[in-house]
Amino acid sequence: MKEITADLIKKLRDITGSKISISECKKILLETDGNIDSAVQVLIKQGVAVFIKSEESTEKLELKKPYKLSEIISVAVKFISNEQYLEKTMDRTSFRSRTGSFVNSDDFYLYTSDGEGVFHADTVFYLEQSPSITDDDEEIYPDFILKEGLENFCSGELFYSVIYNVLHQKNQASIDECVKALEYYLEHDSFLEL
Repeated sequence: MKEITADLIKKLRDITGSKISISECKKILLETDGNIDSAVQVLIKQGVAVFIKSEESTEKLELKKPYKLSEIISVAVKFISNEQYLEKTMDRTSFRSRTGSFVNSDDFYLYTSDGEGVFHADTVFYLEQSPSITDDDEEIYPDFILKEGLENFCSGELFYSVIYNVLHQKNQASIDECVKALEYYLEHDSFLEL
Protein backbone atom coordinates (compact mmCIF):
# COMPACT_ATOMS: atom_id res chain seq x y z
CA MET A 1 0.00 0.00 0.00
CA LYS A 2 1.28 3.45 -0.95
CA GLU A 3 2.01 5.90 1.85
CA ILE A 4 -0.51 8.75 1.99
CA THR A 5 1.66 11.85 2.41
CA ALA A 6 0.65 15.42 3.17
CA ASP A 7 1.78 16.37 -0.36
CA LEU A 8 -0.54 13.76 -1.89
CA ILE A 9 -3.47 15.02 0.21
CA LYS A 10 -2.66 18.62 -0.78
CA LYS A 11 -2.59 17.66 -4.46
CA LEU A 12 -6.07 16.09 -4.24
CA ARG A 13 -7.39 19.09 -2.29
CA ASP A 14 -5.98 21.41 -4.99
CA ILE A 15 -7.86 19.48 -7.67
CA THR A 16 -11.12 19.98 -5.77
CA GLY A 17 -10.44 23.62 -5.02
CA SER A 18 -10.07 22.66 -1.33
CA LYS A 19 -13.75 21.69 -1.21
CA ILE A 20 -12.95 18.31 0.39
CA SER A 21 -11.66 18.11 3.96
CA ILE A 22 -8.19 16.78 4.66
CA SER A 23 -9.63 13.70 6.39
CA GLU A 24 -11.98 13.00 3.45
CA CYS A 25 -9.06 13.33 1.00
CA LYS A 26 -7.00 10.92 3.08
CA LYS A 27 -9.90 8.45 3.25
CA ILE A 28 -10.39 8.49 -0.54
CA LEU A 29 -6.65 8.18 -1.14
CA LEU A 30 -6.53 5.18 1.20
CA GLU A 31 -9.43 3.59 -0.70
CA THR A 32 -7.61 4.12 -4.00
CA ASP A 33 -4.17 3.09 -2.72
CA GLY A 34 -2.83 6.62 -3.17
CA ASN A 35 -3.71 6.82 -6.86
CA ILE A 36 -4.68 10.44 -7.61
CA ASP A 37 -6.42 9.59 -10.90
CA SER A 38 -8.56 6.94 -9.20
CA ALA A 39 -9.33 9.33 -6.33
CA VAL A 40 -10.49 11.99 -8.81
CA GLN A 41 -12.76 9.43 -10.48
CA VAL A 42 -14.27 8.55 -7.08
CA LEU A 43 -14.94 12.24 -6.44
CA ILE A 44 -16.52 12.71 -9.85
CA LYS A 45 -18.79 9.70 -9.23
CA GLN A 46 -19.76 11.29 -5.90
CA GLY A 47 -20.69 14.42 -7.84
CA VAL A 48 -18.00 16.64 -6.33
CA ALA A 49 -16.96 19.52 -8.57
CA VAL A 50 -13.35 18.89 -9.56
CA PHE A 51 -11.03 20.94 -11.71
CA ILE A 52 -8.62 19.10 -13.92
CA LYS A 53 -6.33 21.17 -16.08
CA SER A 54 -6.27 19.36 -19.40
CA GLU A 55 -6.83 19.81 -23.12
CA GLU A 56 -10.63 19.66 -22.66
CA SER A 57 -10.96 21.81 -19.56
CA THR A 58 -8.74 24.83 -19.23
CA GLU A 59 -8.52 27.37 -16.47
CA LYS A 60 -9.73 30.13 -18.75
CA LEU A 61 -12.76 29.47 -20.91
CA GLU A 62 -12.90 30.90 -24.40
CA LEU A 63 -15.72 32.39 -26.41
CA LYS A 64 -17.27 30.49 -29.34
CA LYS A 65 -16.14 27.08 -28.08
CA PRO A 66 -18.42 24.27 -26.87
CA TYR A 67 -18.29 23.26 -23.21
CA LYS A 68 -20.39 20.85 -21.21
CA LEU A 69 -22.24 22.63 -18.43
CA SER A 70 -20.25 20.54 -15.93
CA GLU A 71 -16.99 21.92 -17.36
CA ILE A 72 -18.17 25.52 -17.04
CA ILE A 73 -19.32 24.88 -13.47
CA SER A 74 -16.02 23.20 -12.56
CA VAL A 75 -14.00 26.15 -13.83
CA ALA A 76 -16.28 28.63 -12.03
CA VAL A 77 -16.05 26.60 -8.80
CA LYS A 78 -12.26 26.52 -9.01
CA PHE A 79 -12.15 30.24 -9.71
CA ILE A 80 -14.46 31.09 -6.81
CA SER A 81 -12.53 28.78 -4.48
CA ASN A 82 -9.17 30.24 -5.46
CA GLU A 83 -10.29 33.80 -5.01
CA GLN A 84 -12.07 33.06 -1.71
CA TYR A 85 -14.68 35.74 -2.19
CA LEU A 86 -16.23 36.65 1.12
CA GLU A 87 -18.14 39.78 0.25
CA LYS A 88 -21.88 39.59 0.85
CA THR A 89 -22.89 41.66 -2.17
CA MET A 90 -21.68 41.72 -5.72
CA ASP A 91 -22.02 44.82 -7.82
CA ARG A 92 -21.75 44.60 -11.58
CA THR A 93 -18.26 46.14 -11.68
CA SER A 94 -16.73 43.68 -9.25
CA PHE A 95 -18.53 40.81 -11.01
CA ARG A 96 -17.09 41.78 -14.36
CA SER A 97 -13.56 41.96 -13.02
CA ARG A 98 -13.94 38.48 -11.50
CA THR A 99 -15.45 36.79 -14.54
CA GLY A 100 -12.70 38.22 -16.68
CA SER A 101 -10.39 35.85 -14.85
CA PHE A 102 -12.17 32.63 -15.80
CA VAL A 103 -13.66 33.62 -19.15
CA ASN A 104 -11.73 35.58 -21.76
CA SER A 105 -14.43 38.24 -21.83
CA ASP A 106 -15.89 40.47 -19.16
CA ASP A 107 -19.44 40.51 -20.57
CA PHE A 108 -20.61 37.09 -21.74
CA TYR A 109 -23.73 34.96 -22.01
CA LEU A 110 -24.26 31.22 -22.13
CA TYR A 111 -25.98 30.00 -25.30
CA THR A 112 -27.21 26.56 -26.29
CA SER A 113 -28.94 24.77 -29.15
CA ASP A 114 -31.11 22.85 -26.65
CA GLY A 115 -34.03 25.26 -26.70
CA GLU A 116 -36.44 22.99 -24.83
CA GLY A 117 -35.47 24.47 -21.46
CA VAL A 118 -34.34 21.06 -20.20
CA PHE A 119 -30.65 20.87 -19.39
CA HIS A 120 -28.23 18.73 -17.41
CA ALA A 121 -24.52 18.50 -16.64
CA ASP A 122 -23.74 17.17 -20.13
CA THR A 123 -25.70 19.83 -22.03
CA VAL A 124 -23.37 21.71 -24.38
CA PHE A 125 -23.14 25.49 -24.07
CA TYR A 126 -21.21 28.16 -25.89
CA LEU A 127 -19.94 31.33 -24.27
CA GLU A 128 -20.23 34.48 -26.35
CA GLN A 129 -20.65 38.24 -25.95
CA SER A 130 -23.96 39.45 -24.62
CA PRO A 131 -26.51 40.75 -27.11
CA SER A 132 -26.43 44.47 -27.79
CA ILE A 133 -29.59 46.48 -27.26
CA THR A 134 -30.82 49.02 -29.82
CA ASP A 135 -32.53 52.29 -29.00
CA ASP A 136 -35.83 50.45 -29.67
CA ASP A 137 -34.94 47.81 -27.01
CA GLU A 138 -34.32 45.18 -29.68
CA GLU A 139 -31.68 42.56 -28.83
CA ILE A 140 -29.02 42.08 -31.51
CA TYR A 141 -27.20 38.79 -31.01
CA PRO A 142 -23.59 38.22 -32.08
CA ASP A 143 -23.13 36.84 -35.62
CA PHE A 144 -21.69 33.58 -34.29
CA ILE A 145 -24.87 32.90 -32.27
CA LEU A 146 -27.11 33.57 -35.27
CA LYS A 147 -24.94 31.47 -37.61
CA GLU A 148 -24.96 28.50 -35.23
CA GLY A 149 -28.69 28.81 -34.45
CA LEU A 150 -28.05 29.09 -30.71
CA GLU A 151 -30.45 30.44 -28.12
CA ASN A 152 -29.79 32.64 -25.12
CA PHE A 153 -29.64 30.60 -21.91
CA CYS A 154 -28.52 33.13 -19.27
CA SER A 155 -26.04 35.89 -18.65
CA GLY A 156 -22.62 35.12 -17.26
CA GLU A 157 -23.47 37.37 -14.35
CA LEU A 158 -26.53 35.29 -13.46
CA PHE A 159 -24.60 32.03 -13.90
CA TYR A 160 -21.79 33.21 -11.65
CA SER A 161 -24.21 34.53 -9.01
CA VAL A 162 -26.04 31.19 -8.80
CA ILE A 163 -22.83 29.15 -8.51
CA TYR A 164 -21.44 31.60 -5.96
CA ASN A 165 -24.66 31.31 -3.94
CA VAL A 166 -24.50 27.50 -4.00
CA LEU A 167 -20.89 27.46 -2.79
CA HIS A 168 -21.68 30.04 -0.13
CA GLN A 169 -24.33 27.67 1.25
CA LYS A 170 -22.48 24.40 0.77
CA ASN A 171 -18.71 24.28 0.40
CA GLN A 172 -18.69 20.81 -1.10
CA ALA A 173 -21.55 21.28 -3.56
CA SER A 174 -21.75 18.75 -6.37
CA ILE A 175 -22.10 19.52 -10.06
CA ASP A 176 -25.68 18.20 -9.88
CA GLU A 177 -26.51 20.58 -7.03
CA CYS A 178 -25.16 23.49 -9.09
CA VAL A 179 -27.24 22.38 -12.09
CA LYS A 180 -30.32 22.05 -9.87
CA ALA A 181 -29.72 25.56 -8.49
CA LEU A 182 -29.47 27.00 -12.02
CA GLU A 183 -32.64 25.21 -13.03
CA TYR A 184 -34.41 26.49 -9.91
CA TYR A 185 -33.29 30.08 -10.44
CA LEU A 186 -34.39 30.11 -14.08
CA GLU A 187 -37.82 28.76 -13.11
CA HIS A 188 -38.42 30.76 -9.90
CA ASP A 189 -36.20 33.84 -10.28
CA SER A 190 -34.77 33.20 -6.81
CA PHE A 191 -31.92 31.23 -5.27
CA LEU A 192 -32.37 27.64 -4.17
CA GLU A 193 -31.84 26.98 -0.48
CA LEU A 194 -29.71 23.87 -0.06
